[in-house]
Amino acid sequence: MFFVLSKLLFFFIRPLNWVAALLIYGLMAKPGLRKRRALRLALGLLLVFTNPILPNLLLRWWEVRPVEIAQLEQNYPYGIVLGGYLSFRTASPRDRANLNENPNRLINAAELHRLGKIGKILLSGGGGSLLHGDLFDDREAPRLLLRLGVPEDDIVVEGQSRNTYENIRNSKALLPADSTVLLFTSAFHMRRALAICRKQGVDAIPYPTDVKYQPPTWAPNDWLLPDPGALRKWEILCKEWIGLITYKLLGYA
Repeated sequence: MFFVLSKLLFFFIRPLNWVAALLIYGLMAKPGLRKRRALRLALGLLLVFTNPILPNLLLRWWEVRPVEIAQLEQNYPYGIVLGGYLSFRTASPRDRANLNENPNRLINAAELHRLGKIGKILLSGGGGSLLHGDLFDDREAPRLLLRLGVPEDDIVVEGQSRNTYENIRNSKALLPADSTVLLFTSAFHMRRALAICRKQGVDAIPYPTDVKYQPPTWAPNDWLLPDPGALRKWEILCKEWIGLITYKLLGYA
């Protein structure tokens, strides 16, 4: 039930849906003050949510800063890679891995394995889609790792998780006791993942990837001109903030 409710909640916290709802209400309302207010509010929110500077600065504050490989203090027996890096809604052939906008958590894990920084790669991720629960990360990701030179014995698959809480809980059951692991996930998602690790007693060292913050310049498109990509950044932030609050209320983090 929590899984279904969480997916429905994400639909309602998307800023673009707020704008669309106000536009629909304003267009359908009878001429008058309410109609004008709804349309003005929709336009105002659209201008705010498409302005690139504010979500970019918020991402700088929220994202966990990435570390250089040389900063890793030791080699780790396991690296946990949280799911969410594959794209299933694609026309590309299914004989290869089709990565989405967050591919680096998987690629960086393969890179660090190659460098001897992690011993085994634990892929954690199952059916995270509400409508397509039969699609699993564990079908394509191991095949890609094998093609990148990771030995089969060094690939561990946990394919039952549907959200971050289950990622950490199910991964813990596959780890040796009292082991310190390297955790791979997007920089914007790392705070929530680490909070769950602490609650579950998993000693995880963060290795943030797929940083969304971009150092701004004085170019107008960085701070003045509307940018549809800003909407995506707001979605990411809203989802992480609401997700962390919800997990804390439920005792998951």
